[in-house]
Amino acid sequence: MANQQMTRHDFLRRSGMAAAGAVAATSLPASILPAAAAPPAAAERAAMAPMQKLRMLISPRAATGLDPLFSVYGSDLSFLWAPVLALDSALHVVPTGLATSWNVSKDGTIYTLHLRRDARFSDGSRITAHDVAWSLGYDAMLTHPAFYGVKGNYAYLADATPMIKGLQPIMAGKIPFQEFGAAPLPGVRVINDTTVQISLDRPYPLFLPALAQILTVVQPRSVMAGKGQHYGNDQYWCTAPTCAYSGPFKLTSFQSSQSYSLAPQPYFWGSKPRLSKVTATFAPDANTAVTAFQNKEADVVLNGLTPDLIRQALANKYLSQSLVTTPSWAVYQLWITPFAPMDDVHVRRAIYMAVDKQQLCTVLNAGKHLYKPLVGHFTLDNPIYTDVKKSIKPLPFDPAKARAELARSKYGDAVKTMEINIAQLDPTFATEVQVIQGMLQQNLGLTNVKIRTDKIADYSKPPFPAHLWPNGQGDYQVDPYFILHNMIGTMPTLPGQPIKSMVTVARIPSMQTLLQQVLNEVDAQKRGRLVGQIYQEWIDNAVSIDLYTSATGILVAPWVKNVRIVDGALQYMWLKPGVESIYIAKH
Repeated sequence: MANQQMTRHDFLRRSGMAAAGAVAATSLPASILPAAAAPPAAAERAAMAPMQKLRMLISPRAATGLDPLFSVYGSDLSFLWAPVLALDSALHVVPTGLATSWNVSKDGTIYTLHLRRDARFSDGSRITAHDVAWSLGYDAMLTHPAFYGVKGNYAYLADATPMIKGLQPIMAGKIPFQEFGAAPLPGVRVINDTTVQISLDRPYPLFLPALAQILTVVQPRSVMAGKGQHYGNDQYWCTAPTCAYSGPFKLTSFQSSQSYSLAPQPYFWGSKPRLSKVTATFAPDANTAVTAFQNKEADVVLNGLTPDLIRQALANKYLSQSLVTTPSWAVYQLWITPFAPMDDVHVRRAIYMAVDKQQLCTVLNAGKHLYKPLVGHFTLDNPIYTDVKKSIKPLPFDPAKARAELARSKYGDAVKTMEINIAQLDPTFATEVQVIQGMLQQNLGLTNVKIRTDKIADYSKPPFPAHLWPNGQGDYQVDPYFILHNMIGTMPTLPGQPIKSMVTVARIPSMQTLLQQVLNEVDAQKRGRLVGQIYQEWIDNAVSIDLYTSATGILVAPWVKNVRIVDGALQYMWLKPGVESIYIAKH
């Protein structure tokens, strides 16, 4: 990492961190403190540093963590926004969010949420059912095709809960789009200030945990204030000085492309944070962040560390003491684009059986334990799918069977000399693709396997047939249906359609039929079995080759206490203990 070195003064001056002043902690009024918000124990108070300021380094993409769209679903931060529904670490809905209880109708189509009465925005105004309903309408508006892909918006509500009554016409663009407004949702009804009712077009057994991963509460006037404003790439209505927040912290400063600062908001209904200030500085890449951390310029690095960087960190005493790792939910695989000869299922199956996943992980691990072979795409431990996960059978690594399968190809012996390209889209995959190239040559006798490092500007128009390419997926959501929907959605809808894009996979009509059955099935166990059938067909047809999952990690200085991470991100605020328990020890 020598080429990444920079001085403390240079990095802090460039990032704007050096000029940031301290913000004192603000005490919560006793009248709104929950009973569980006990102060730290005497021994812990004695160990705490006098100034509770946390300095973080994050990737520039984490600026989207300021936007409530990302505060639940996939952010490095969840300081600013309160979830309407909360999840525990096993993805069960728990009463630690804004909704403290709920009722479900007998037919499973009407959900009534009962909200806490003591919730406040950071400007002191009450959070009511009207704000929750408006927030849901705002998220619905962002499913409109006119805004898809803008400001990092990928219509998560459309993926997670498309069955909310009235959402489909919005998703289809049949209402006028208002970027800073809420869409009308006939399925959302305010009963009173603390009760909101949500109606579905059909029963959906995972509705509450799915909604919990998406919905936070925003203040309508803070959003509507964005109308007519002009924003930079990482600025938005949520970075405005007048914005009110629903979470435990509020934004106190924002320097575009450089940094932002947070301080506790005085009206938060939950446990009072022990940190008096959080400063997040954007590091351009993980290597730079690691070097800056090593120079004691930060307390935490949230740029998710790849296994290569973890391996480097383990070789350094200070970094190894500071390393916190966790299994990643991502699944790394070889995506197979059905350019000839990959249009032949026998060729795809032969390649699957010719790749020794265990040996690949052994090479990548280089004596460590950072990569683990995986079967299928199940990485999230969802109790609904425990038995299903065990039932899925991989194609075995077996060179003899792989050669026999290849012999069944419609291309005959000619397949051994046909061009097969492995697209190396990222230098970090260099070792992986070299190992796989060698396995295909040795185990199948293929003589024309090429590693292509050409830059591909547009995946829909690759400059060469990209037969195999490393790709990451993962079942980050409660319901695997949505990742399957994304993957199966890349299949051609009609037979004989020409293959042009490298984000296309072989068409398997039975899988498309099964996916529709999953969508319509209301019994959770039956849905699980259908999901298992899809994964098994995915493997049997070698649509892609699941390879491994890997560890991810962050760096936490020894004086930062009570940090927990999930998939490389800080533990979400509503999980207990969460980030509200983090403190800085004397050092």
